[in-house]
This record gives sequence, structure tokens and C-alpha cells, in this order.
Amino acid sequence: ALAAARRTGHALLEGIALCNTGEHHRWCGDHDAAIGYLRRSGRIALDLGSGGLGGPVLAALGGAYAGLGRSEEADDHFRRALEFAKTGGDTNLEVSALNEFAATKTGAEATALYERALALAERTGHLRERAVAHRGLGTAHRAAGEHAEAKAHLEAALAAYTELGIPEADEVRRLLDLVTASRMTAAQPGPEGGSANRRD
Repeated sequence: ALAAARRTGHALLEGIALCNTGEHHRWCGDHDAAIGYLRRSGRIALDLGSGGLGGPVLAALGGAYAGLGRSEEADDHFRRALEFAKTGGDTNLEVSALNEFAATKTGAEATALYERALALAERTGHLRERAVAHRGLGTAHRAAGEHAEAKAHLEAALAAYTELGIPEADEVRRLLDLVTASRMTAAQPGPEGGSANRRD
């Protein structure tokens, strides 16, 4: 696709192809290569004034920089992508960027971003991003030892992934099994008759 775009001289198609190639490298874990392709795509988007390309490129760059552990640059690109999405009224970009941004965080910061993504996904009817947000919240609550909240979000994620018919449902089932096992362990009486993992 990239070679064809270059042959035809269609700049927007070239920019999209570069973005897609960058995303492919990012998902394969080659973040340095991804950044190279995404920067080139970003320059084309800037030259063309294309918001439809520029916003996704910013979000993808955020993910690539996060993959390299360059958190300040990742945060900057995610925030710019979110501003871009809000300015252009692009709720699809906004909700996906919120979920991707949340995935680079932990604790309360991750939870807050996932909650924003979930609220937006529910309002716009974006089932996949709703599933992602529920899964992220389930994982965050599980990490905090909040098993009931984790179970509720993971069950919601499983229902959405099952409706979509995509393989992420299998991973969510595995997480649910782990949460169930943790809840059972926490409910077992301790040496003095209390819960084995009591949280005051």
C-alpha cells in the first residue's frame, strides 16, 4: 500500500499507509521503527492539515513512546491526541486514546482514565472500547485487591467481547478465574478466625 501510494503521488494515502505500517511495528514490539514511520506520517498530516490522520498518529506515537519507557513524551502525545479529538469532535479517537493512555498507567491514574473511557464508550455505543475499558478497570481493581469490583468489570468485559466474537474473551475468562480464586482465598478464615487477607 505504501509503495502504491508513492507511485500515484497521493500524499494522504501515503500518510495513511505510513501510519498503518507504524502501527504494525508498534504491535510487533519494534517501537523505534514504529516511531520512524509515524513521524513521517505525522509530517504528511501536518502538511495536508488532515485531522483525520493527525490525531491517530499522535495517539499511536504515545503508545510507541510508552513502549520505549519514554513516559514524558508518551504523555505529551496522548494529551495532544485527546485535545485534537475534543476539538474535532472525534469521539472514536478520544475513547481509544483514553484507553491506550490508561494502559500506560497504574493505580488511581489508570482507573481515572479508564473510567473516562468507559463513560464515553457507553454514551457513544462503542462496544469494543467499552470492553477494553471494563477489562482495564477489572485489571486495575484486581491489582488493588478489590476483588468484587474487579469481578464486576471483568464480567462486563467478557459479555462485550463475547458479543463481538473476538479472542480477547479467552484472556478475560482467565483473569476472571484468577479473581475468583483470590476471592476464595481472601474469604478463608485466618488463624484467629478472621479473613486470611482481611483489608481494614
